[in-house]
Amino acid sequence: MSNELQKSLEFERNRVDEALEEISKKNAELEEKLILLEKHDRKYNILIYGVEKKQNKDISKVVYNFFAEQLELDEEILLSVRLANLHRLRSYENDKRALQPY
Repeated sequence: MSNELQKSLEFERNRVDEALEEISKKNAELEEKLILLEKHDRKYNILIYGVEKKQNKDISKVVYNFFAEQLELDEEILLSVRLANLHRLRSYENDKRALQPY
């Protein structure tokens, strides 16, 4: 192989290695940001265990009733609570994928 061709290939290999290193660094930064975003998103989650599943039962009413009856929150506080998303999770006893909504 000629000396020029060898230098050209080495130059291109170095360029690819540098690009790969830059992409790897950016990927690591993005993974870290994703973890922080997921952590922040879960910061406001609340899990309530032991709630019976009833057919056609409005889960938001169940949660508000729980707050009122079990936690004994007064009406003013209940009216200030805004629930954005509610998900019923599988029962761990019946399904080992329990922390996945259905």
